[in-house]
This record gives sequence, C-alpha cells and structure tokens, in this order.
Amino acid sequence: MSQVLWDWKTEQGPSSSRFSSLAVDGYEVVGEQDADEEEVTIAVMGATGSGKSTFINLASDSDLSVSDGLKSCTSRVEFSRTFGLSGRSVRLIDTPGFDDTTRSDTEVLKMIAVALSQMYKEGHKLSGIIYMQRISDFRMTGISRRNFHLFRKLCGEDTLKNVVIVTNMWSEVNAARGLAREDELASDSMFFKPALDKDAKMMRHDSTYYSAITIMLQLVPNKPEPLLLQTELVEEEKDISETAVGAELARAIEEQRQKYVEELGELEHEMQEAFRAKDTETVEELKAAQEEAQVKVELLEKQQEGLHGTFATMAAVAVPFLAAAAVAMLVGVGPRHRPSSPSL
Repeated sequence: MSQVLWDWKTEQGPSSSRFSSLAVDGYEVVGEQDADEEEVTIAVMGATGSGKSTFINLASDSDLSVSDGLKSCTSRVEFSRTFGLSGRSVRLIDTPGFDDTTRSDTEVLKMIAVALSQMYKEGHKLSGIIYMQRISDFRMTGISRRNFHLFRKLCGEDTLKNVVIVTNMWSEVNAARGLAREDELASDSMFFKPALDKDAKMMRHDSTYYSAITIMLQLVPNKPEPLLLQTELVEEEKDISETAVGAELARAIEEQRQKYVEELGELEHEMQEAFRAKDTETVEELKAAQEEAQVKVELLEKQQEGLHGTFATMAAVAVPFLAAAAVAMLVGVGPRHRPSSPSL
C-alpha cells in the first residue's frame, strides 16, 4: 500500500475527486491533507539570482517573479500559495538576498526581520530554511562568504539542524568540476562546513519537480524552531543593531566604509601629485574617482544610521515593503488562520 505524500492538481478542477498521480520512490502522490496539522512554513534564502523564486514556483506551482540574471526580482518578502505535501499544508517564503540590487543590506535585513518576527509573534515557527547556492559559482567571493555568515547569525547555531543548503544550476558545469566544487563547499571551514557540523544538510537540486519535492520532504517532518533573530527581537526586545546578525552586518558595513575612506586618502595623495605635475587629465580622472568613492562612503554611512530599531518600531513602517499575501499571512488572514488584532 502506498503512502500519501503530496496534493497535486485535480484533473477536473478543485471540486473533483479525480487526481493526477505521480509515483515518487514507491509512494503514490495524491491529494490528501490532515486538517488538524499545523501549517508547515519554510523560508528560502540565498544570494540574488541563486534561484530562490524559481525553486518556490516549481515546488508550489506559484507564479512569483523570477530574475533573469544577477538583477533582483525579489525586493520584498513574498509567500507562495499553500500546497499539500506528506499530508501537511505547506507554504514557502521568498526573501530578497543581502546583495539585493534595489535595496541596501540594512533595508533587506529589517524587511526580513519584521516578516519573520511578526510570524513568530503570531505563533508561527519555521519548520525549515533552504539556503540556495549556485554550484556554477566557481569562487566563493568575499560577498558570498559574508552573506552565508549573516545567514548563520540570523538562524543561530541551534537552528542549523533545520537548514538544507541546496546547490543548484548543475547543468551549467561539467560533472567533475561540479563535484569538486561541492566537496570544497562542504569541507572548507570558510564555506559550509561549520553549518554542516551543526547538522545542517547539503542537497543537490537538478531543477526538476522530483528534486524540489525530495528536498522539501527533508524539512516537512521537522520540529518547528524559532530562529535566533526571532527570539532576540520578540522575546528579548533587542534593537536590531544588538542582534547577532545586526551586529555582524554593522561590522561588515564599517569594514567596507573604512576601505573607501582609505581609498579617498590615496586618491587625494595622487591628486596632489597630479596637480604638482600639472597633469590636468589625470586630475579630472582622480576627481571623478573621488566623487564615486565619496558617494559609496555616504551610502554606507546611511546604512549605518538606518541599522537601528526594535521590532515594534520597524513593523510600524514595514507594510509597503511586504507583498499583500505576506501581510495577510503575517497577521493571520489565510488558510487555517483566523484574523487577529495585531497588524504590521
């Protein structure tokens, strides 16, 4: 007798009792959910262009906007449609990356913080977190390492057991190079090894529906756990700058700012030499470079100034940056939830 795993589309619409079916490793995949079970919520995170929205659309039959490269299409927190899996009602959360092309890292962190904290306040904990990583990225850049480090700080060490690191875009590399890259990511302490040592899992995604569901089945049975950021903001009522991920982001921003301040000093020295040499062309080039570096310093300082706020103060201005479906979910308006009085 096959085990019911997944609710698929009916052949004759939602009211029909006839279901399309699919066999997955000996299980018959048909529509059946347990109405008494708590909805399973899973967050999907990762860099801009890492395939978060594509994965969510594939797994949930949603229609979230998908980027066609490194330009972000996910500039706010969004929720997938609810779907059934392993007898449970499941919803996925799409999040912008810390290297978002339309918002600063500070804005992205505050946006994610409000969404996750409002969920936690309303009694919803995450059953899992998926972190998407392109296997086609042959070098783990400083930005990539920083982004994953921020992710770890956001989750907290105790929640890493509910994390699956998903490598994708395998079709863009040859097998040998992909396997070598996978081994490097898993075994190097600069990359994913510290998380794997805390019982996070690493899985491949080959862009098929079967692959997406196999990954989801690793997370659905998990005991829901609060993320460190959620407890810091909701229970401890910390300012976001005092949270583990906020403090780490502040450190990273200051490091970047110092780099550009030093660059300004070097450019000024070169400018003085060019003046003495009466090299007007070089002076103009250096002046343009100075202006560019100064703009970057000011933008980073603006991020530093904005990296403050408690959950309450951040939530008060968060609504414009959340999709309507996300707002409805967060305040309890959605499948299996009654409306509740608190709002963003």
